[in-house]
Amino acid sequence: MGRTIEIYEKEFMLTGENIDPKSLDFTFYTQEKVIWNPNSTPAVKEYYMNFNSQTGEFSNLAVRCTYTYETQPVPSRTEDIEWFFEDGSVGTTRQLIQVNETE
Repeated sequence: MGRTIEIYEKEFMLTGENIDPKSLDFTFYTQEKVIWNPNSTPAVKEYYMNFNSQTGEFSNLAVRCTYTYETQPVPSRTEDIEWFFEDGSVGTTRQLIQVNETE
């Protein structure tokens, strides 16, 4: 069986194409901006297509990862990932949950 490719009505910022970008390593194509929690864990990671080193400004948000941490009933981290269209609206999402084993 072949893999199904999802086609969208708009183009994604990451690729400039209307094909689902979830299988791509977006960290390779982008500039990362991290917003930290007080305990030094990432709260949000944003991946932009452009970064102006002279002004320190990011532009053209392609992907945003938002992290939520839980300690009960078991330690876990939820990562909500959003891929943006070129017009700035959210095109598709994915949620990943990492559960840390306890002894």
